[in-house]
Amino acid sequence: MTQLKGGTLVKYTHDARAALAHYLQMDDADFAHVHVCISTGNRKLGKCLNVSLLPVVTCPDCKGCARACYAIRSALRFPAVLDGYARNTAIMMREPSRYWAEIHDAIRKHPSFKAFRFHVAGDVLTEDYARHMFATAEAFPHITFWTYTKNARVLTMHGRPRNLSIMQSTGFGVPFDARLRSQFHCVRAGQEA
Repeated sequence: MTQLKGGTLVKYTHDARAALAHYLQMDDADFAHVHVCISTGNRKLGKCLNVSLLPVVTCPDCKGCARACYAIRSALRFPAVLDGYARNTAIMMREPSRYWAEIHDAIRKHPSFKAFRFHVAGDVLTEDYARHMFATAEAFPHITFWTYTKNARVLTMHGRPRNLSIMQSTGFGVPFDARLRSQFHCVRAGQEA
């Protein structure tokens, strides 16, 4: 995988933080009109709802993989992608209950979709976030959910629903924890679907 040049990563980090700050600093009345960006798929994913957060900004342990991050390339190439990632991250940070409610609403509005991916970009930040992922999967047992994460330890603290697959992403300095083998599928960074 081609590595990002240092200046490109610096530009992304600057642009991502500026976009996030824009939404975090909005007054409440304006922010009420900002909504979670849920994608309905792409060539690689096919017909699959997905939600993303800002890569690097929300990714724990990303020092090794940031230079190879495919999501950063998309965010720099397509300004609307960066804006969507920033909107989602800001809503998740300012109004987490609205973030999850809008994800649930999107799933209900697309009954023909049978798959949902958390985090084409970004990662699971906290135990509370993981609890909401699990609750979302439990609320929609007919949907197949999945995510890749470098933060698999957060997810081991909860009983994973059967319809939620979690793949621990490793590589670029993030080792696979063999104690998690029974709960997680391991892929090397750069192999994510």
